[in-house]
Amino acid sequence: MLYINQTQECWSQGMVLFYPDLSCHPFHSSSPCDEVGRLVLSTGACAETVCCAYSDNAGFPCPYPSVSHNGECADPGDAAACGSILGRRLVPDVFGDYSCQCDKEIGFVEYGGSCQAEYLRGPCRKGEQVVVKEGRTGVCEEHMPWRRSSIQEVGSVIL
Repeated sequence: MLYINQTQECWSQGMVLFYPDLSCHPFHSSSPCDEVGRLVLSTGACAETVCCAYSDNAGFPCPYPSVSHNGECADPGDAAACGSILGRRLVPDVFGDYSCQCDKEIGFVEYGGSCQAEYLRGPCRKGEQVVVKEGRTGVCEEHMPWRRSSIQEVGSVIL
């Protein structure tokens, strides 16, 4: 029951439970991993969090914030790690494996084999915009701009 309660407490803070010391930490963060890795889910039967260390093909450890990518240490925040393609960054899965994808964190979604800015027209027809319906893939959908008639004012707050 202790793990359940502590896990729920961490989740309520937008974090995950680090089981060895029952502390809460942001997912994919270097704490509590002492700058030698990132906090990820284990691949075992129990979905516990573990510290995942990264190294290059020669076995040299990657310094934080770098991770393993194509046999080298690469910074996930560096746009050049994925070939300087607009919106494409190294994005982790829950197990700490990084791959080049359209980065939702900076507002990009996959559409037609490229990264498009969500909520903009992009390759869509006039009057449509790229939005995510399910998963990470974008679709074109009719743009619904705010209409003056749909805005209500309550006191000094506009709803």
